[in-house]
Amino acid sequence: MLNVKDQAAEQIKKAEEILLIAPGDKNGDCLASALAVFLFLGRMGKKADLVIENLEEKKGLEFLPGFSEILGAPDGLQKLIVSLDVSQTKVGEVKYIMEDGRLDFIITPRGGQFTGNEVSACNCDYKYDLIITIGAPDLESLGKIYEDNPDLFYKKPVINIDNDSANESFGQINLIELTAVSVSQVLFPLLKSLDQKLLNEDIATCLLAGIISKTRNFRSQIISPQALEAASDLIALGARKEEIINKLFRSRTLNVLKLWGRVLARLQSSSGDQLIWSILSQADFEKTQSKESDLNEVIDELIANVPAAKAIALIFENINSKTRAWIYSGKSLNSLELSAGFNPTGTKTLAKIELDEPLQAAEKAIIGRLEERLKKILEKE
Repeated sequence: MLNVKDQAAEQIKKAEEILLIAPGDKNGDCLASALAVFLFLGRMGKKADLVIENLEEKKGLEFLPGFSEILGAPDGLQKLIVSLDVSQTKVGEVKYIMEDGRLDFIITPRGGQFTGNEVSACNCDYKYDLIITIGAPDLESLGKIYEDNPDLFYKKPVINIDNDSANESFGQINLIELTAVSVSQVLFPLLKSLDQKLLNEDIATCLLAGIISKTRNFRSQIISPQALEAASDLIALGARKEEIINKLFRSRTLNVLKLWGRVLARLQSSSGDQLIWSILSQADFEKTQSKESDLNEVIDELIANVPAAKAIALIFENINSKTRAWIYSGKSLNSLELSAGFNPTGTKTLAKIELDEPLQAAEKAIIGRLEERLKKILEKE
């Protein structure tokens, strides 16, 4: 009996046209992983579309090969089939013309005539024969493509690839490895099993970018020996490590540096510096000409400069004057559990919450809850 990885490989080999999807609100690991698969499928000779919604928060990854080919929505999802009954009258000649926004098929009969009753048309099938999802915890996280076309995901086989315990195993094939630190780490053996000779520098660079992004340049506590081994193998294949690090971690814009300065000016800590946090008003974003997505880079700097911190919270006002918070946790903690009670979304590494309270009141409520939960966890260690 084939294992899950071999089942996935066999489905990919049989498929001719593949829809590849990753959630738009997930981390850079998912996007980089999806690009790696997209490039690999192209080298296999497969037709593939890569669809990711809401790419505006992924700026900084544009340097990755294939980024410009990402679609915000699939093009021509279903096939239109026009049928002509030729059981009574044979076809002599077929041609078509485009005129005034119309596509006309001109069919000349042979030995009889067509009345028009012989013609029928239908949207009979989807053009894809396989769907691969990358880092999607459930079908709803895929966004509009699932909302508008739920039948597609029940009529076509789905390979669901992830490393998160929150995944609902919605695919016919579920390649979910909870011990992997990134989706890229899950994908690397799968692509090697399909055809290791097809792995080139661009594909290796995308996979390594996923690992580096997820581990925040190997500084996160989630890093594992297996992830380091995978990274080493990818570098041996030609992955451009320095380019990835320069683009993701050494190319801070002036706006981000200004935002970073405001975060530092209000930085606070408790629990022996194991919990650190800062607050930002909407005015801080306006004066620094920065945006919410820039907080990813701020968290990277905090992780690098305060390695003792087990939890990091950035509490801020968004453009709708609501209070939001990003809560990052290290390897031994779960951000979703830390922020339980606030209806968090996100992952066990980075949870996001939103409150209707003013900034100062929200800060008090959030930090009080985090201190309480962190204390209980530390007492058990």
